[in-house]
Amino acid sequence: SRKRAKFAIWPTVIGIFEFTFSNPKIYSEVKLKRLAKLFDKYLKKQ
Repeated sequence: SRKRAKFAIWPTVIGIFEFTFSNPKIYSEVKLKRLAKLFDKYLKKQ
């Protein structure tokens, strides 16, 4: 169902954030802004 597909992305999103926060080299404002933009785009598609 569509609802299940919508929730399926959450573990991926959480995984990306955990990965980003656990890697100081990757953890930078530019990457966070980029992630925020992607996240915003995804939410607007809903």
